[in-house]
Amino acid sequence: MDGDHVGTGFVVGDGLIMTNRHVAEAVADQVGNKWILQDDVTINFDDRGEGDEKRFKVKSLVYAGADPIVDVVNFAHLDLAIFEVETSNASKSKFPSPMQLSKSTKKPTTKDVIVVGYPAKPDIAALEDPTTHEVNMDIAKRLGEIFGLDYGRKYLAPGRIDKMVGTVPTDTAMWVFTHDCTTLAGNSGSMVSSFTDDFPVMGLHFAGRTLTANFAHAMSAVRASEKMPLELVERLSWT
Repeated sequence: MDGDHVGTGFVVGDGLIMTNRHVAEAVADQVGNKWILQDDVTINFDDRGEGDEKRFKVKSLVYAGADPIVDVVNFAHLDLAIFEVETSNASKSKFPSPMQLSKSTKKPTTKDVIVVGYPAKPDIAALEDPTTHEVNMDIAKRLGEIFGLDYGRKYLAPGRIDKMVGTVPTDTAMWVFTHDCTTLAGNSGSMVSSFTDDFPVMGLHFAGRTLTANFAHAMSAVRASEKMPLELVERLSWT
């Protein structure tokens, strides 16, 4: 927005991108049942998030989870939003093809996953040890080894699922799983894909706790919850 990086999104249908509701709250204002976009909201698919060649204008918010995201680690709230985006731009660049969302409720054949997104430069809170609430230099050193000072660009972060849907404590909605891929602020709205053929999107990353866990909404569980309107679900790409 106005050149500022507020999160990550990915294509899930013709002219549709998925991200988190708390990302949507940063670029749009809810007035009653309507959402009003702030000025100059765009999504840039460039690997470095730079330039205008792969930048597309966001047209409107077509869906957001019902509850405001006061605490991003509140499993009862669906931290998901879908925007409609213009599919052409001044550079005449091709709009990316949609990723395939997994609707399978079967146990995954592998726990290996990847997160694809744009991690932002960490603030002090990201370097704090959750047990001491003091800056942990080992965390800072490790992030330096991974990212250097190169933030705000696209990264593919490998990892594994820790807790499957249905095993995460306090997840009464049964639509959250945890993973250990490296993420930072800016990764909000990243896709979590199975590290298998075709990389189906298993989840939507929405939050993390330092040295503890990262959290994602399972696409199959969100679909089964019937929280999204059927006509919107049918516009998304599923496998």
